[in-house]
Amino acid sequence: MTGATGFVGSHLANVFWEKNWKVTPIGRDDLALSSKDLAKKINGSEVIVNLAGANIAKRWTEDYKKELYNSRIGTTIKLVEAMNQMSRKPEIFISTSATGIYDDKGRYSESDYNFADDYLAKIVKDWEEAALKARQINIRTVIFRFGVVLGKGGLLAKMLPSFKLGMGGTIGNGRQAFSWVH
Repeated sequence: MTGATGFVGSHLANVFWEKNWKVTPIGRDDLALSSKDLAKKINGSEVIVNLAGANIAKRWTEDYKKELYNSRIGTTIKLVEAMNQMSRKPEIFISTSATGIYDDKGRYSESDYNFADDYLAKIVKDWEEAALKARQINIRTVIFRFGVVLGKGGLLAKMLPSFKLGMGGTIGNGRQAFSWVH
């Protein structure tokens, strides 16, 4: 599991450990390995879960945009390359994505293809495209498009103090969808 120490990953890993399922966290050091060495580390895994990605709730400088992109697409490419080299490939590859792929013009489902035309949507499109390459090596691939994840210690807790001080406000035109998971 990539992203096992992140907000979603730490909760998910705990659920798996409580069920006595083996979880192998794949950290940044592991992702620096060659695809061949990473394949050795994860060989025999029944499921690969990809939750990696730098936090989007930071200032998006040009350097940070590169980090946002590489932490998602670069990681996913590396995982698919490693899975391709495994002697025993996983049955399922689960990769996250984001509702940031959609524009703010309507209601959408996973079968809609009216995507936004901005940097976040580009990241998400490229991220999904990289993940779907696992299908070419006969691995069932599932993509979860998450919205903002609400939970203890999450985004809402970080935003609340500003709102309590009267400094919270409308983002954009205030009419765009706000997809969330709790």
